[in-house]
Order: sequence, then C-alpha cells, then structure tokens
Amino acid sequence: MQSLKYIINYNPEKHRENYKKFIIESYGRNDHILLSEKFLKWQFFDNPFNNTGNYTIKLFVKENFILGQIGYIPIKLSLSTGEVVNACYPVNLIVRPEFRSLGIGVILLKNLINEHRFLINPGASAEGEKLCIGLNMKSLGFLRRYVCIISPDKIKSFYSGNPEDLNKIEKIVISDKSSSINNDFLNLPNDDIFRIFGVKYFPFHVVRNLDFLKWRYLTHPFFKYHFLYDNEKKCMMIYCEEIELLTNTKIWRIVELITTIENCKEMLKKLITDAVSNNVAFIDFICSSDIYEPAFTEAGFLNDSSKIVQKIAYLFQPLDFRKIGIRLIISPLGGPSFNINNWYVTKGDSDQDRPNVLQN
Repeated sequence: MQSLKYIINYNPEKHRENYKKFIIESYGRNDHILLSEKFLKWQFFDNPFNNTGNYTIKLFVKENFILGQIGYIPIKLSLSTGEVVNACYPVNLIVRPEFRSLGIGVILLKNLINEHRFLINPGASAEGEKLCIGLNMKSLGFLRRYVCIISPDKIKSFYSGNPEDLNKIEKIVISDKSSSINNDFLNLPNDDIFRIFGVKYFPFHVVRNLDFLKWRYLTHPFFKYHFLYDNEKKCMMIYCEEIELLTNTKIWRIVELITTIENCKEMLKKLITDAVSNNVAFIDFICSSDIYEPAFTEAGFLNDSSKIVQKIAYLFQPLDFRKIGIRLIISPLGGPSFNINNWYVTKGDSDQDRPNVLQN
C-alpha cells in the first residue's frame, strides 16, 4: 500500500524540532505534555516491554512535513486461557486539522492493528471510538468511578452541580488508628502480581510484574506514587497525589488495587484514615470491574450512579470538566472478553494517568 511508505518511527535526533512544531500546531497550544522530551523518553522508549529499540511513536511524514502520528505502549496481556501475549495501548492519535479529511488517522491506526494482534484502548474520545469500531474493534463502555468525599467544602471547586448537594454527604468516620501495611514490594519475584497473589477475579488483564511496576510507578518523570503493600496479606494499592494548583487542594487517585475482597476493606480503611490526616479533599478509583464495589460502598465511597459523582471533574492538572469518563475499547477477542467485568483496567493503564500540561 503506497500510503505506508509515509509511516516512519519517531527519532528524536532527526525529528525533535519538526515534532514540537507539529504538536503545537495540531493541539493549538505550546504547553502540551508531548512537548516534554523527558516524558516522551519515559513513555515511549524506557518501557521494559518495548523491545523495538525505537521510540514507539509512528509519524506520517510527507516531504519532511509531519501530517499525523500515533503512539503505542507495548504490554503483555494475560488472556482468560492463561496465555500471555504481546499487545499494546494505542495513544495520542493526532492529525493536523487541515489534513483530517484524508483518512490519515485510519491509515495509522490500521497499520498498528496489522502489527499488533491485540490492542487495548482506554480513554478514546467519542470520535476515536467511532474510528475504532469502524476497524472492527469492540467498545465495552465506560470504566466505573468510585469517589470518597473526605471534605465537602474542599470539593466545591471540582463540582459542577448544585453546591447544596454536598451538604447531604455523611461525614467520614475513621478509627483511632489505621491498619499496619508495609510498603516494601521490591523483593517480589519478577512475575505477574495477579499470579503471585492468587487474584483470579480478572480473566483479562495487563501483566503487572516487578519490571513494569518499577518503570510505571517508580520512574515516572512527574508524578510521585505511594504504595500500600503486604506480601503476607496478598494486597497492593498504589495511589497518586494530585494537587489542583489554583486552590492548592489535594486529591488522591488510586491507580492500582490488586487484592482479595476482604483485604480490600482493610486497605481502604487505612487509606481513608491517612487521607483525613493529610487534609485530602477526596479519593477516587476508576476501574473496569465492579468486583470491589461492596468494599468501596462499605468504606463510604459513592459510585458513578450517584449524581454527585457525575458532577465531579475528572482532570485536575489543569482543572477540566469536559472529560466525562474513560471508554474501554478492545480488539475483538470474542466471548468473555466482551464483558467489561472480566477486565482489570484502571486509570493506571495506558496514558490515562499523566499531566495534561508541561510540568516543572
């Protein structure tokens, strides 16, 4: 196919300046996170599952002019059969506005589909969803969101509904002292943590081994993550503290929760206790499965059937009310893969947990 000759791998030494110009002109802003060389290297080169030797960004270039791009993040996908296969997250599909009618986006995504048997795409826009479905991918709907409001007063800046609604929220009651859960997970064997912990709730999940966890959460160029981990109790929770700069308000966002349902309750109890003492406004967790919902409900979290949760912003750096959720779109694996409850996908998957603007 003649159009494929225009698709090349991004090379920072050859393309850096043209790439920056492309990002600024395509997104219409000069503070997009893709302008950070540090972030690009971390996300598209350093990933331990990237064995290409290249940045995993494909450019559509004609006469040294970048018309479009698609990035991808290589991963290992565990299937319901127990087989582990190569897969990827497609990210940052963008085409210059004046060339979008030429089908360049379709060409780039189709090229990625042809090279990777399995794609998992959390976070596509409504237009991206249509594009994926047109290429025989399957949309499973939106991930669920659970929110624990610690301080109704502090959350008002993030709430687009009637502020009086927040007065109806019951105050969080905590125990005198939290559970004792240690944080040392670096002695784990380099195997899928779902397998190590014996957590079998999720027939389909991206492998979380030690290499992946260290890359994803210990070497992130901008975010600092906190770990609640106990090997004896077989539980791991990872969360990130985001600060909304205009109000200097803290939000804690759970990005990983891998444990039994019973131990989930203990971890949430500790997290809420710590959040209260750290003056956090609220905690949220975004996940495909509802397996932990009883534990979240018991701990005082609201789910996204609540009108209050529906009116709380998704993005805080900067604050943005336009995003309404995270869609999950997959390659057509068939059968049980079409049930979103059979997947473990969180805000920690793909690029859903990242700054939206350049960071210092």
